[in-house]
Amino acid sequence: MDTKKISINIYTAFTAFALFWVFLGWLGFLAALAGFFYKWIFIGYFILGAIGIIYRIRTSLSYNHIWLYDSIKKFISRKKSDKPFSEFYCVAIVILIISLFFSLFTVPTVFSGRDQGSISEAGIRLAQNHQLKFSTPASQEFFKIYGPGKALNFPGFHYTQNGQLITQFPLSYIAWLGIFYSIFGLAGLIIANAVLFYLFLFSSYLLFRIFASLKYSLIFLLLTSTFFPFSWFLKFTLSENTALALIWLGILQLVLFFKEKNNLNFFSLWAIFGLMIFTRIEGVLLFIMLAIIMLSNKSARNFLAREKMKRIFCPALIFIVIFMLNFIVDFSFFKEIGKAFLKNTTSAVEVSPLASSTQVFMVYGIMPYLILGAIGIFYFLKKRKLLELYPFFLTAPVFLYLIDPQISSEHTWMLRRYVFAVFPALIFYTVLWLAYHSRENKNFWPRILIMISLLLSFPAFFKYFPFSENKDLLEQTKDLSQNFSNEDLILVDRVASGEGWSMLSGPLNFLYNKNAVYFFNPDDLNKIDLNKFDKIYLITPEEKINFYKNSPLENRLEFYKDYRIETRRMETFNKNAKNISLPEKKSVKVEGKIFEIGK
Repeated sequence: MDTKKISINIYTAFTAFALFWVFLGWLGFLAALAGFFYKWIFIGYFILGAIGIIYRIRTSLSYNHIWLYDSIKKFISRKKSDKPFSEFYCVAIVILIISLFFSLFTVPTVFSGRDQGSISEAGIRLAQNHQLKFSTPASQEFFKIYGPGKALNFPGFHYTQNGQLITQFPLSYIAWLGIFYSIFGLAGLIIANAVLFYLFLFSSYLLFRIFASLKYSLIFLLLTSTFFPFSWFLKFTLSENTALALIWLGILQLVLFFKEKNNLNFFSLWAIFGLMIFTRIEGVLLFIMLAIIMLSNKSARNFLAREKMKRIFCPALIFIVIFMLNFIVDFSFFKEIGKAFLKNTTSAVEVSPLASSTQVFMVYGIMPYLILGAIGIFYFLKKRKLLELYPFFLTAPVFLYLIDPQISSEHTWMLRRYVFAVFPALIFYTVLWLAYHSRENKNFWPRILIMISLLLSFPAFFKYFPFSENKDLLEQTKDLSQNFSNEDLILVDRVASGEGWSMLSGPLNFLYNKNAVYFFNPDDLNKIDLNKFDKIYLITPEEKINFYKNSPLENRLEFYKDYRIETRRMETFNKNAKNISLPEKKSVKVEGKIFEIGK
């Protein structure tokens, strides 16, 4: 197959398609920084982009006389001259079906208490208020108690000096969610992740296709699509989803740059890895690795030297200005990162986290990729195949998470540290090494190893891909909200929903417009002005009733109503437990009471 022809035609088309979404991410991020975040901006962008893409596709298809039906026919007939185009269209449709199929089993993660809920809330608040800062009557009262800093009653947010709330997470992914929520409502959170997953699958497939045959590229797509962590974290509004798409889009552009040395791929690298810096803190390390890779290559240095102003100084100046603005606006995030860094440097380092994680990797079917991927990396290092090694060189800093993951030890939660760079790289090198080995040694071992890898990883994928945590919980929360007016104050216990990672206070507030707040200190009620609210309510499960009856609220509690919640969740386990197995899907039933509190 003529890979140069594919690069010029198909890869350029995909790059243009990917940049449409990358620039949408930049547009949302800059709109959030400017405090000018409006739906009409993004609808206008979609309209203009769609007109341009449709015009370009129609022109291209007319020129080549290839329509979808003809593409499928020519792919089946395997005419060599048309195969690259037919393969591109067919794979694009297959990946679209995969992304949509997985999204069918996703429930928006909007409940407070963990990162995904706070990030969803920040994106929704951004769409509602058109800026990052906001306040509510309840937040204003509790600010009087705690002042500027971490807003304990509103997980994931900080109080500003004047009592407004602002997120403590990076802004890029929050803005991305805000874009899709502003257009599609709650379904937009699912669509936002589906687009990112589509970009990841397609870019990683095209990257792999540069080095290997169609057969092994399809095998790579199969193993990636059926790898449990990818399909699982697609269900959560976590920044790992954006990082997953951006990193592998960026690696594809890096390899294409070294093949073509053109401005399109170079400025795509600037756009992609620049946005990655504002998505996750690891983006800074990846950008540094990108700079090292570029400067260590003579032809890349010559490319940069020819037009320093356009290719280095102007983009760098723009980037520095945006970074400083982001530092000022999103200072709470940098403050949290600083605290985490100081905490980790002053505390004892956990001994051999990789050893304690081995059982987890075995249970989820990850160990074959860890072993074979490592073999593949050493194989390409030995052969000095630099182009094949760029994915590893770029993501190498993230592999340090295998030594110290810097995350709580419960699984499946701990797997998120590896899902955006380490796992994709391991699968990439597993299949690529087997493809090269098969080319050099005509034997059955590659097929056997691929089958073993698939069989070991498939049980976790098959068990969980149709499962959604907290299904129907949002509808029950909506029903619960109808017991209160918008002028009431609703105090919500941390485990009113059955666990502290799915607190009801968030959606009660930002989706159903109630003055709901996560409540943990009964003494706080004497420090706020209750006369600003019509009535005061407390939502608590049965097991916490005695806690409140033995508090200063004892004589002020008046029974109002019972409530009941039923949902399903996955069990969580500590990775250091003696017996590690795949978590079970459990049914959760919560019975509790709503009390009215006298003023």
